[in-house]
Amino acid sequence: MAQSRTEKIGTIFTRITALVRSDVLDPSNLPLWYNIYKSFPPKDEPIFARKPSQKKIQDIFYAEDIIRAMSVRKAFSLVFIRKSTEILLGLKKRGFGKDKWNGFGGKIEPGESILHGAMRRKYVLYIIS
Repeated sequence: MAQSRTEKIGTIFTRITALVRSDVLDPSNLPLWYNIYKSFPPKDEPIFARKPSQKKIQDIFYAEDIIRAMSVRKAFSLVFIRKSTEILLGLKKRGFGKDKWNGFGGKIEPGESILHGAMRRKYVLYIIS
């Protein structure tokens, strides 16, 4: 993918200065900010090779984040392992993925452990088949 390398060549100030020196850009046609930047240069030159600050960024948490986190539903996929190299699959009869082999799904009820959900699902599959 093509990316811009202009920030590695130099700052916009150094590039415009080079254009003025090489007579590509007329000194009377300079941008408004150029003379101000030349009179009051920054304390640290904004170059690409400058290392980032080592200051630790403080984590910001809000009270509503805790409430929002409590309402996030966790999704699990149940996979029934028959042997160490085999899993239980079923042929989907309708809906998305019709006529495809899928793992048996099912929801885990709120407050239910994964093991109890798997046992309940296995019992339902046993009754159906």
